[in-house]
Amino acid sequence: MMSAALLALFAVASSADALSSGISPPMIWPLPREYTYGTTKVTVETPGSFSMTADAQEPALGLLNAALERLRPRLFLHGDVTASIEDAAVSLTGVKVSVSNADSDLQLGVDESYVLDVPAGGLATLSAKTVFGAYHGLETLSQLVTFNFTSGAYQIEAAPWHIEDSPRFPHRELLIDSSRHFEPIPVVTSLIESLAMAKINVLHWHIVDIQSFPAPSRVHPEFAEKGAYSQSERYTWEELRHVVEFARARGVRVVPEFDMPAHTDSWSKAHPELFPKGCKSAFDPANEQVYKLIEEMLRDWADVFTDDIVHLGTDELPESCWNNTEDLAFMKKQGLKSLDELFGYFVARVVKIAHTIGKRAQVWDESIIRSNSTPTDALIQIWHSSPGLLQKAIDAGHDAVYSPDGPWYLDGLGSTWEDMYSVEPYQGLAPAPGRVIGGGGEMWGETVDPSDIESTVWPRLAAIAERLWSPAQAIAAGPDAARPRLQAFRCLLLHRDVRSGLVGGNGRVPPPGPGGCSQAGKADPALAMFV
Repeated sequence: MMSAALLALFAVASSADALSSGISPPMIWPLPREYTYGTTKVTVETPGSFSMTADAQEPALGLLNAALERLRPRLFLHGDVTASIEDAAVSLTGVKVSVSNADSDLQLGVDESYVLDVPAGGLATLSAKTVFGAYHGLETLSQLVTFNFTSGAYQIEAAPWHIEDSPRFPHRELLIDSSRHFEPIPVVTSLIESLAMAKINVLHWHIVDIQSFPAPSRVHPEFAEKGAYSQSERYTWEELRHVVEFARARGVRVVPEFDMPAHTDSWSKAHPELFPKGCKSAFDPANEQVYKLIEEMLRDWADVFTDDIVHLGTDELPESCWNNTEDLAFMKKQGLKSLDELFGYFVARVVKIAHTIGKRAQVWDESIIRSNSTPTDALIQIWHSSPGLLQKAIDAGHDAVYSPDGPWYLDGLGSTWEDMYSVEPYQGLAPAPGRVIGGGGEMWGETVDPSDIESTVWPRLAAIAERLWSPAQAIAAGPDAARPRLQAFRCLLLHRDVRSGLVGGNGRVPPPGPGGCSQAGKADPALAMFV
């Protein structure tokens, strides 16, 4: 056991301080903000005897009790044990979780902090202001528990543990794309379950696009009826509600994206009159019925997608769609001097519609590349890798989400986890009125479907997760220092039935031969173009 004086020295150390003091980081992913530990190996009570108690008020209490039930199989991956721990010098008898705020509304900026104490014997304690912080603390606790096959007992190394943790950024996302390939609800909920393991807290659901329209609507059911790939590749209203509640119960926000004015070809199958003559790739900005229908659809969807934010796309407008007599005449009538200004007009109107239904709009970065009229309270998602674009967004007073094409696009199989881990969102940024609120990994669906989405997402998304959760100085040593922990996390994912790819090499590469769960993949030069 560490001496009292040495423990006092480490009691206020951050994870970065600990690393600089020569202390090995714990096998926890993502790395906590602050932690200390000792030298005692603690045996954990048998699964049937390990106590779990919750101290909270409703509605947080119900969510917390459900989380504790989900925790038990994660703590005890190998089920019950026959080994007796009566002779163990010290044992961990249970965990008590206290949540001070009963509110269970999950929105951007919710408090996700927690404090976890695992003593060298006795009862572990976890305290958090919200149930969502408690979720993260329970995940951290589960990663401390290992199984000793020799003794047949569960144990925690290096007790006592004291962990104080909170995220660096409040928005940490995975984008999935159910238009290019339909993703059934069990696939979506399985992904959400895995997101919570890495403390990713946003599912950015790009639910409709050019190729298909699987989203239901109570006011305009004809869109899914005519726009889905098939009648079986659609979602029901109840399924959407289930996903949102399933995610909330794991601390994951669901932010839907309904891309517009472009990427709307699938909408045209039901309502071609909403588009310019001769073009079905972008809504007609001169048609008032477009804005009426958008408000009807968004108002309907707002009943099931309860997050304060709705993503309205705004990327990749094919300019030729609006370069026609009618739209040019409308542009002139509005006093607009260019198609870029017409684009800005459209963006401002749909952002206002979002406000009308009580939502904050999130839009892609074309909204500030092509326009200077995007309302300041719109969140800007940066996907172009152009230097200075993130700075431009926050200089204009926008909050920004950073998900650069290339290093954080998970469909780019040539991007390795090391590439993703090396991206620093704040690199070179100057202070500005706006702020970077986070970022994420974008799993575009052109070349991924339910058969391989998990192995394409994991473990590379874990690199982004740690970059967005852990203090920058704590992970400044880079990928080489993080590799052993990521290998351990990949093994944990596999034990939890998450079909993670290999650590090392490109995305979704097969094992090079026989090997264990920490086996390294090999880079394929042929995939270098897919970045």
